[in-house]
Amino acid sequence: MTAPLVARPRILLINSIGWSGVLIVASIFGWYALPDSIRVLFTPIQIWTLIFFVFVMIFIMFTMALSWVRADADGLKVRNGLRTHRLGWDAVRGIRYRTGDPWAFAELDDDERLMLLGIMRVDGPRADD
Repeated sequence: MTAPLVARPRILLINSIGWSGVLIVASIFGWYALPDSIRVLFTPIQIWTLIFFVFVMIFIMFTMALSWVRADADGLKVRNGLRTHRLGWDAVRGIRYRTGDPWAFAELDDDERLMLLGIMRVDGPRADD
């Protein structure tokens, strides 16, 4: 029995970690760069709303960065963002990953495509393998 193939987008994860740090540091720097006379004008609900939106942006980045694809004898299991798809090989006509594609696609029986965000072009030769 062969081991299952598991693919994860490494570069997207690295970028998500980096940009999350930038967002947090820039937000803190921006807050303390404001003069005290301006900072006192913010209400607690406004401050919490700004904090909330920074974390929403971080959450969105990581839901994409933590996507994966697992191929084994039973079929494909794919997590794209918050959704997980389970497909038997009988439902998959093929895998498309052409030179210009940003990520791989599973071609399904019903003439639809499922994005495989775990295999991204930005990962270069690692994704090609």
